[in-house]
Amino acid sequence: MKNGLPVVQGTIYGWAYEDVPERRIKAGDKGQSAQPVPTLNEWGMIFLMGLILLEGTRRLRNRSKEA
Repeated sequence: MKNGLPVVQGTIYGWAYEDVPERRIKAGDKGQSAQPVPTLNEWGMIFLMGLILLEGTRRLRNRSKEA
């Protein structure tokens, strides 16, 4: 006992989340095939690459003007 409370130990074998509020997950349910949580969607990636390309071309133009 620590501070008058019993110490509880356990092992986590897996975890899950549901992206729809109030939808329950049954214990042991494997669901669909496991998909990674996306950080950026396809359009976000295309937009980000466009910004990187624009900045790169801007820097190249400035560098050629200075030379």
